Amino acid sequence: MNTRSAATLDGGLCAIAEAVDQTPGSSFPITLAVGGSWLTGKIIGTREWAERCAEVVKPASSSVARALSKMGQMLRPTADERTFLPELVVFPEDQSSGFVHFLGADTLGNLPSSPMRIPLAAVDAWAPGVVQRTESPS
Repeated sequence: MNTRSAATLDGGLCAIAEAVDQTPGSSFPITLAVGGSWLTGKIIGTREWAERCAEVVKPASSSVARALSKMGQMLRPTADERTFLPELVVFPEDQSSGFVHFLGADTLGNLPSSPMRIPLAAVDAWAPGVVQRTESPS
């Protein structure tokens, strides 16, 4: 388990994750090293991550899907929701969630491509862009 403090988090990665999180509908192609595995895909915002998770679980449980959608609304409310539904606000608009929300994760270990929530403290290294698989030379 990674026990990095906030002081040792990569400021560049934190800034990218926060910029994507505060810009609805945006994403950023990236490759991350997490716990010895490389993940390549794109960073998405908290709200989009929650909505995509809700889509994944909806066939099995509509109540869990609703809870995930509500969680996205609470973690990253729109400006109107902040104004008219202040009870939804979990953290200030300028505060980071502390996570990278990741979509399209393709790994060299063949993990399923589901929306992922990765603690920023768990990321060991990163590079902009999506790494493409190549065949090793014979």
